[in-house]
Amino acid sequence: MRNFPFKSFAAIYVAIVSIFVTSCGVTSDPETEKKLEGTWQTEYFDTEDGVKVKMTSIETYSLSDHRYDAQVGMEMTSPIYMNIGSINYTGTWKASKEMVECKIDKQSLSFKFSDLLDSSDKREFKQEFLKGLEENDYVEGMRFTSDITEQFTAKDDEDDTTMIYYRVN
Repeated sequence: MRNFPFKSFAAIYVAIVSIFVTSCGVTSDPETEKKLEGTWQTEYFDTEDGVKVKMTSIETYSLSDHRYDAQVGMEMTSPIYMNIGSINYTGTWKASKEMVECKIDKQSLSFKFSDLLDSSDKREFKQEFLKGLEENDYVEGMRFTSDITEQFTAKDDEDDTTMIYYRVN
C-alpha cells in the first residue's frame, strides 16, 4: 500500500501515546497508584491528511513491581478500512494525584504490521514512531481530569484531547 501518510500517522500515534509528556518527574502517591492498578482500555480516533485512524489501547499497571504493559491496535477506518497492526511495549510507572508517568523500556518495543502494508511503509512508520519516542526520552504520561474509579478521564494538555479509560480488570 504505497503512499500511506506514515509521517502524519506516526505523529498522530506519538501524540496519542504521549498524552502529556512531562520533564519534571512525578512524586508517587500510594493512594492514586492503588486506584490505577489493573488493566484499562481506551479508544481514540484522529484524522490526518484525509486518513481516519482508530487506536485501541490496553494498558496494565502492576503495583507490586510498578511494571507497565501496553498493547495498541491501529486501524484505518476511512477512506477505507484496514487493520494497520499493533505495537506492544513495557516499562515502569509512578503516579501522583494529578498524573501518571511511564518510562518505556525501548528494548521491549515490538511492532506487528498488516501484510497489506509494504516493507517501506512498515519501515517508515517504525522510524517515525521511534523518533517521536526518542524526542521525549521514552517517557509518556497523562493528566487525570476525573477521579479514578471504574473509569477515568485523562487530558492532553497540548491539544485538549480528553480520553476516557475503562477498567478491564
